Amino acid sequence: MNLHADADTAPLLKRRKLPDAEMDITPMIDVTFLLLIFFMVSSTMQADPSKEIDLPAAKYGVGVPKPDSTVIVVRAPDKIENEKGQRLDVEAIKRLVAERVRRNHRHVILQAERQVPMRIINDVTRAIMEVDGAEFFAAVLEKKE
Repeated sequence: MNLHADADTAPLLKRRKLPDAEMDITPMIDVTFLLLIFFMVSSTMQADPSKEIDLPAAKYGVGVPKPDSTVIVVRAPDKIENEKGQRLDVEAIKRLVAERVRRNHRHVILQAERQVPMRIINDVTRAIMEVDGAEFFAAVLEKKE
């Protein structure tokens, strides 16, 4: 049989119809789940700033509800921030506390690390106490027995 014959003399060859190609995506889904699990296990979540503070331990005290309170964090050596990590100065503390007192959030919790100099804690405490209606609380770790 001559395959290179003229178009007039060539026999008509039927083309074989190929089956529709369907892609099996099961291995791709497996790899995606493995990658997801790998990144979930190997990644670290953003730590809560309040858990990283080296607070002093307490023997006595009364708990204050944190959700209704204004939290001011003082980190060593002299970094003052709110609970969202935004830096504050003394005037910003007064404005923040006054605004929260107007919204009926009177409790102000001061979280200060052990290494913070007392003069800085005194400055922050004075700024809080200058706001009428603010109730000042110092944060400490609960003593575990």
